[in-house]
Amino acid sequence: MNGERTDQLGQLKATLVGSSSPKRGILLCHGYGAPGTDLVPLANAFMQANPRLRDTACFVFPEAPLKLDMGMPWMDSRAWWHIDVGRFERAMRTGNVRALTRDTPGGLDAARGLLEEALHEASHKLGIPLSQWVLGGFSQGAMLTTDLALRMQEGPSALCALSGTLVHESIWKKLAASRSALPIFQSHGVADPILPFQVSEWLRDMLEEAGHTVDFHSFQGGHEIPMSVLRAMGKFLG
Repeated sequence: MNGERTDQLGQLKATLVGSSSPKRGILLCHGYGAPGTDLVPLANAFMQANPRLRDTACFVFPEAPLKLDMGMPWMDSRAWWHIDVGRFERAMRTGNVRALTRDTPGGLDAARGLLEEALHEASHKLGIPLSQWVLGGFSQGAMLTTDLALRMQEGPSALCALSGTLVHESIWKKLAASRSALPIFQSHGVADPILPFQVSEWLRDMLEEAGHTVDFHSFQGGHEIPMSVLRAMGKFLG
């Protein structure tokens, strides 16, 4: 069965795409302000590029718990935690981007707890050990899954951080050093107006210094997932 279906995983609603008897799971979290189904089309894109994934993998797309009022009632805008977007824009204008790495975002711990609960529920329902899961996401979803991947008692098989960033650096540095070696796919646009490209390089360097293997892809663009990244990530997942 490769059809799209929904399920309740812990306290989070999720969309599942792929095999009903998978050997591996791929959990991807959407970004700030996006609907819960924002990344769902990626599943078919990856399965078309690598047909083996249809029979061996199940993609899981959790929906963030917070509903945002973006002034557009027809759009389902969600967040894993509330953020001050203007703060990132001010840091870009003033050049004080290092300050962005020192904070522990309020609400991150709660969001991580919900996501970890959902992951364990998915692992149980699908019969996939935690060690056979790829965690990843875009933007805020990348921050969240990076935080979870570094903290899990039994680490995932890989991490995919698309246009994410480095937060609470001192904590992540310690966690990364104690985490067993992890294959990591990371991408970022050099002209990203929201999350500075330079900070993504700091994240990459920190992870590599801790012994992790980072497949880093920069691209000429902004806060997005271009086709070049999809192709590269498809190969990484394969």
